[in-house]
Amino acid sequence: MSTSFVIVVYHAPYGHESAYHALRFAETVIAMGQCIEQVFFYQDGTLHANALNLPPSDEINLQQRWQSLQQQAGFPLHCCISAAIKRGVISSEDQQDCALPSHNLAAGFTNVGLPALMEAMTQAEQVVEF
Repeated sequence: MSTSFVIVVYHAPYGHESAYHALRFAETVIAMGQCIEQVFFYQDGTLHANALNLPPSDEINLQQRWQSLQQQAGFPLHCCISAAIKRGVISSEDQQDCALPSHNLAAGFTNVGLPALMEAMTQAEQVVEF
């Protein structure tokens, strides 16, 4: 029997090991044949979606790993829109709405409101926070 998960990531991709642990947890969930309803990036976690992240070549690129896992398993990578905008992670829609000079939301990530998290939490069997 498959268990469904919502994973919430609060920490930036670099500077706190829990961001890496969230990714490894998600990879393990998928490897075990379980279901991820969504990964929700909140607060500093929204920095995972900054397309301008460029870690050194000898470090793990967490953004690319999330994108690969998302493509493999098909779950959404959601970012809290207000937390993302506050941290300069801007979608093309937000760029137009706010008349900003550019956008930088990485491919595969979507800025959404908190109701998307609440809805997923009601459908999932487990919510895990990192």
